[in-house]
Amino acid sequence: MATLARRIYNTIETALWASLAAFVIYFCAVVAPGVPEARARYKALSTLEVADEDRQYCSKWGMISATRTADQCISELEEFRAKVLQRSFEESLF
Repeated sequence: MATLARRIYNTIETALWASLAAFVIYFCAVVAPGVPEARARYKALSTLEVADEDRQYCSKWGMISATRTADQCISELEEFRAKVLQRSFEESLF
């Protein structure tokens, strides 16, 4: 009985290791090459969303798009966001 249990255990262990190896090969061949492209798409989409939020915020305060005051508002919002991100990054280090 102990021999049968040991054989079943070894068979299951081998199958699990083989599954892990297959997954690693699949990940390296299929998923990993697409990660930089997905990251670039995310960054581009995020940049567009932030720019749209900035335009909406400034237009909410009555600044018409493509005017000097709206451009200045957007510029100040970008500076503010950069400061907040920098502060958040610095706080995450501690």
